[in-house]
Amino acid sequence: MISWRLLYREMRGGNLTLLAISLVVSVATMTTTSVLTDRIDRAMREDAALLLGGDLKISGPRALGDDFFLKARELNLQSTEILEFPSVVGFGFKFELAGLKVISHGYPLRGTLKISDSRSGVGYATDRIPSPGTAWVDPQLASNLGLSIGDSVSVGETELAIAQILVFEPDRGGSFVSLSPRLLMNRADLENTELIQPGSRISHITLFAGSAAVAFKEWAEPKLDLSQRITDVLTGRSEIGNALVRATTYLSLAGLLTVLLAGAAIAMTAHRWASDQISTSALFRTLGLTGKATFIIFGIQLAVLGLIASCFGVVLGYILQIVLVDTISTVLDISLPAPGLYPAALGIFTGFCTLFGFGAPAIALLANVSPSRVFKRDFLVKGMRKWIRYMFSTVAITLIGLAYSEDIFLTSLIVVTVVVLFLFVTILGRNTIKLLKPMQLFGPAWRFGIQRLVRDPSTSGGQLMAFTMTILAIAMVSLIRFDLIKTWEAQVPDDAPNTFALNIIDTDVESFELAIRDLGGKNAPLYPIVRGRLDAVNEISILEHLSGKSPPRAVMRELSLTEARQLGRDNVIDRGRWFTGSDTTGLVTVESKLFDELNLRIGDKLTYVVGPDKISAKIIGTRSVQWESMLPNFFMIFSPGTLGAFESTRLTSINLPNPESDTAKISDAFRQVTLISIDVILEQVRGILDRITEAVGTVLYFVLGSGFLVLIASIQISLPERRREAAILRSFGGSDKLLSEAQWAEFLSLGLLSGLLAAVGTEILGRLVYTQIFEIEWPFFWWIWLVLPCVSACSIGLVGRWSARHARILPPASLLKIAEN
Repeated sequence: MISWRLLYREMRGGNLTLLAISLVVSVATMTTTSVLTDRIDRAMREDAALLLGGDLKISGPRALGDDFFLKARELNLQSTEILEFPSVVGFGFKFELAGLKVISHGYPLRGTLKISDSRSGVGYATDRIPSPGTAWVDPQLASNLGLSIGDSVSVGETELAIAQILVFEPDRGGSFVSLSPRLLMNRADLENTELIQPGSRISHITLFAGSAAVAFKEWAEPKLDLSQRITDVLTGRSEIGNALVRATTYLSLAGLLTVLLAGAAIAMTAHRWASDQISTSALFRTLGLTGKATFIIFGIQLAVLGLIASCFGVVLGYILQIVLVDTISTVLDISLPAPGLYPAALGIFTGFCTLFGFGAPAIALLANVSPSRVFKRDFLVKGMRKWIRYMFSTVAITLIGLAYSEDIFLTSLIVVTVVVLFLFVTILGRNTIKLLKPMQLFGPAWRFGIQRLVRDPSTSGGQLMAFTMTILAIAMVSLIRFDLIKTWEAQVPDDAPNTFALNIIDTDVESFELAIRDLGGKNAPLYPIVRGRLDAVNEISILEHLSGKSPPRAVMRELSLTEARQLGRDNVIDRGRWFTGSDTTGLVTVESKLFDELNLRIGDKLTYVVGPDKISAKIIGTRSVQWESMLPNFFMIFSPGTLGAFESTRLTSINLPNPESDTAKISDAFRQVTLISIDVILEQVRGILDRITEAVGTVLYFVLGSGFLVLIASIQISLPERRREAAILRSFGGSDKLLSEAQWAEFLSLGLLSGLLAAVGTEILGRLVYTQIFEIEWPFFWWIWLVLPCVSACSIGLVGRWSARHARILPPASLLKIAEN
């Protein structure tokens, strides 16, 4: 009962208002970002699954065993089997090598097929598949064979009637069969074709879909052999997976920084509250209560406050995320799954963890109050040592980070960096404050303002730390937000390629490029393609070079090898160099990640098997490749002339103004060229990235709100001392103008120093976060050294002067009375 009465009295008196607000903001932020992250993550996975045909895809040269389907049924997963293989399709006296895709009822599990009624017709979505006895062909195959709706083609030993033109299939991959002209047929017709014989090279694909896909993947992955591959929405579509991972990481980072700032505000306000309760605690001790009993009373008081504020923060968080989703929906026609209950539990956990992690040292201070404090007001009260208080805060933010982000590396990096920056600012900041002494020469107001900072370096150092961390957090969240958006915009720009062209022969290169220009399109360079397999490194077999380790999947099969004189716009040389005009043949640059996976070094010699022949090339550089750019990219690029002895066809990507009609015109003019339209994929990717962009833009406001709370809290704890000083100055004739200018001088100086230190911290933390977490190049932001100090000085000056206004406008007697209370 005592705890309830104390809490009621403190809340009515407004002594716990800032602490409660800080806690509500912390919980609401964590709840909102957690709910949004969960809903957006599920929605993005569902959208990405539309481009995969399901939630999971297992492919290999053999069909899956019955145990996989039993497990899928046990987890209530849907499944469908697909067969892909190359075969010759005939129409009259014309024959064409095509990629046959055999499907059954239920395909696709996610997304829809698109068909049209003619080669140049507009595609529309359908939930049907080819009926038995019929087939659907893509525009490429229809053009090459001169097919129309109703014609019959020979497929093996049977005839199939062409019922529709296949415009889009969600799971079309990048294998040889997938890139060939396509024929889609029903599983019921497969036996009549008699194409499946012992030794036939068939790709067996199984799609799975359902809420338990993650659990099924964990069960299935260890049971697959090296020839089988499992992909999900993150690994199956890198252009979506990378963006989704970065967005989720950004939300986690912003949430952690917001809670850290709110925790700092809680720590400061809890310390202020504890200082105000020392007399009450001393009175309890004189009435016979032990330190433990006193600790329990105030602990229950904080626990009740924490429960009320946390519940209110959770409710506010759910309301805010509904408002944010509605706002996003008006712009982007977004549909998110219903929110779950886990974020509510996480919000309550955040509230208590933040409150006691940052506020427990304050309760410990009250437990150590001596009864003598009732009679002797200046009796020293000892609390926890500083390093113990910091340890409580560090443990709290670590637990919250692990529960929220489920990312040990991200949480560890943030915690370690904050600790290092804390030590850095503590050491450098207090010494920097001493350098402000010469500014006292600017006049009396500056002398009073600067003397207050220099006279009490402990308090001013704490404020400097709070301000620096606030500006640092806001700067980091803002920089990453705009850079992520810029990266996503560059990933699929308005002129991004919407069609891939393969099998272009050398004699058609000039006429093909001319045809593209006549249609108003643009094409990337036409790369020669030669298929080859990595055989040896420095004349040592690849398995021996890797000391028996399994080689990466990228070299377990034949790769598309090419040569180029010019570096692609989405490639960056990060080690070694690119080719020069004086270079000879026999040189190669390697994609950076594959270079590391193969344990290669600059100067190593790679040997590739190309058909019956072998070629060798010396590594002179590595390339960082943006695979999600929709442009042709390669693991290996050789110097010009290296592949000249081998027959090759060319590959490029094209941006066509009207993909559906333009591809038909190109197919009619160049029958051997394979065209693959990715316009539908581009639209879906753009839509997903737009949604992610809107989501990450909202968290910045939470960081700004938490930063404002830290500024207010750090000023509030110094108000009693300010009031005493103001009362003394006013008693000796100090004017309101003098007090106002002194406050301006104090807070402008603190803001300027905070901005400079935050710029240093941004350089350190930014480089780590950009390169180690988001894998983005860290550019030198020269302007932060100018903008941060100026914005910080103005913002802190305005907020500080407004928060401390009572210290200059009240009469001296009132100020002394308030200060004593």
